[in-house]
Amino acid sequence: MAARAHVALTPVRLEKTPTSEGLAVQRIRLEPLKGTAELMISRVSVMRLVDLYYGGAGTEVLERERLSPTEARFFQRIASAFCALLGAAWQPFAQIRAALDDDAGPTDGPVAIQVFSVTLDGHAPFEIECRFPIAMLEALPGLQSATPATGEELADESWQARLMDCALDVSFPVRAVFAQPELPLARLMNLRAGDVIPVCLPAQIDLLIAGLRFARGSAGESGGRAAVCIEHL
Repeated sequence: MAARAHVALTPVRLEKTPTSEGLAVQRIRLEPLKGTAELMISRVSVMRLVDLYYGGAGTEVLERERLSPTEARFFQRIASAFCALLGAAWQPFAQIRAALDDDAGPTDGPVAIQVFSVTLDGHAPFEIECRFPIAMLEALPGLQSATPATGEELADESWQARLMDCALDVSFPVRAVFAQPELPLARLMNLRAGDVIPVCLPAQIDLLIAGLRFARGSAGESGGRAAVCIEHL
């Protein structure tokens, strides 16, 4: 979204009967643990993020009871990326594999809630909330013996290093745009096999990552294959 994200971590809190009113919910299976975690973001925040992603201002919108299919897919992408980071975050206590679970029902009983407050440059903050069933946490001896985290421990360098290593393994498709010819609809409707669309190779080639321009360069060849020499990031 061409904006830097600032993330603030709040202390874990316990709740016996938490509400999910106004929140989009994605359940996450943590194998081999019994039970599922829940990732939650307010529906209004998801709508704002989708608006930003597609070039809007990300202003406040009227809340709806259900997300649109596009908004639901966007929230699922956030949850999938979150799953990729959970393994590193839990490494001191258990070896887990996190995956989205659309078949699990709501979590019963008290939960431990961890909230991440995220601020994108120039935009209002939003919160990502992760809930873990207490019954699931009590099955981990390492958590039972752990002392409450202090502000310094939350910034533990080794934990951040593991989290960064996991984040850096996330793959992004990179697309080099050599040409984008524009044709009138009438011409497109009459195209046949063997027709030629003339293109002019530009002096600068755009490299796109997740739809955003990441770099520019010039066209060339490397090892017998077409290549782009990056000149500007």
